[in-house]
Amino acid sequence: MIYAGGSKFMLLSAILYAPGTLPFFLAKREREETAFKSVAALFAALAIAACAGIYALAVGTISI
Repeated sequence: MIYAGGSKFMLLSAILYAPGTLPFFLAKREREETAFKSVAALFAALAIAACAGIYALAVGTISI
């Protein structure tokens, strides 16, 4: 459904999902497991999309 909303909503949702990676990383580290072993590319793409979304909001390209 996020993809169906278009690129505007995809960037906005990435801004919301990105902070969730910090608790995920901390929980995995607490359990002494590797955090980003198999999904590192996905988290990197999410971080890039979140940065692009924040930039687009800051310059006014997209709005809420």
